[in-house]
Amino acid sequence: MFKRLMTAVLGTRHERERKRIQPIVDEINEHYARLQTVSEAELRGQTGKLRGIIRERTGELEAAIASLREQKRNAADPGERDRLDNELSGQDGRGGREGELREATAEVLDEILPEAFATVREAARRMLGTTVQVKGHDLTWD
Repeated sequence: MFKRLMTAVLGTRHERERKRIQPIVDEINEHYARLQTVSEAELRGQTGKLRGIIRERTGELEAAIASLREQKRNAADPGERDRLDNELSGQDGRGGREGELREATAEVLDEILPEAFATVREAARRMLGTTVQVKGHDLTWD
């Protein structure tokens, strides 16, 4: 009885999950519709575009981390190395600049996910029916 009441009020787990991801699916479908009309070269260019977005959003952090790692590598004083290590990975080993980079990367990947998924979906659609050679054997993409 209680379970039925909760399901009636909150919906099933499947319904809640579908409701949560439906905006992402709608955005994927919008990108997919747009990508069906682009040329082969433009579709290939999507990869560079998406990589550029990631690089743009994480480039400063990656440069700062590389600089800190270089300073740590060249530091003669163990106390200085510990300080740089804490700045890189934080006191608990999960934070610091590297943690910021992980968070920034996750954020930008979530942001570009619909466009990236639509790009892969369109590329796979265009490959349907083509024959590719894998380890000397011809395989039809189906």
